[in-house]
Amino acid sequence: MKKYLLMVALVITGLFANAGWVKGTVTYNSGRSESGYIKYFTKSDQNTVHFKKSENGSRQKIKSKELREITFNLPEGDRIIKNLKIKMENLKGKSRVSKNSIWLGVLYRGDFDVVGVEVYDMGYTMNYLVNWPGEKTASMIFVKGKGASVVIGKKAFLKKASRVVFKGRCDAMVEAIEKETFVPEKLEDIIEYYEKNCGSNRGGE
Repeated sequence: MKKYLLMVALVITGLFANAGWVKGTVTYNSGRSESGYIKYFTKSDQNTVHFKKSENGSRQKIKSKELREITFNLPEGDRIIKNLKIKMENLKGKSRVSKNSIWLGVLYRGDFDVVGVEVYDMGYTMNYLVNWPGEKTASMIFVKGKGASVVIGKKAFLKKASRVVFKGRCDAMVEAIEKETFVPEKLEDIIEYYEKNCGSNRGGE
């Protein structure tokens, strides 16, 4: 079954309509999980997560760097955020990884996760990144301003970014982007191409 980006504010700033404690699960880098209640926070660079095992239990402080992801059980459904470092690819093909991790909202989950974070710097943008299972970094691939999603650096950046993100995982798409036989206009185009041609469930409905 095809999955589509949930284009709503699922990242930190729009995640919590209700202040206070939210029922959910924290997953540590070791893979161990604990369910309980998590105090809401609004900063992507939140350093400490407040957690308690029961509604009336004692509060624990967990360093964000010790956690892999958090799942919040909200009335409208589960929402997931992941603690990742950002990997940027410049037009010369050189990669740079951020020193610190930040919290990013999971907008799509398939063979890979698409995560996002809202940025307010000389205007509003929504940054979209790809994170593969087992990796602690997310690679920038799209930025959305007030209009539709656009590729950072347009065609030149997409060619570089696709090599970093999909080489060895969807070589058909990397080649198609290189030859410009496939020119995605929005992030959903990349997801649909991957699911149809390279995904583990390709051929399904």
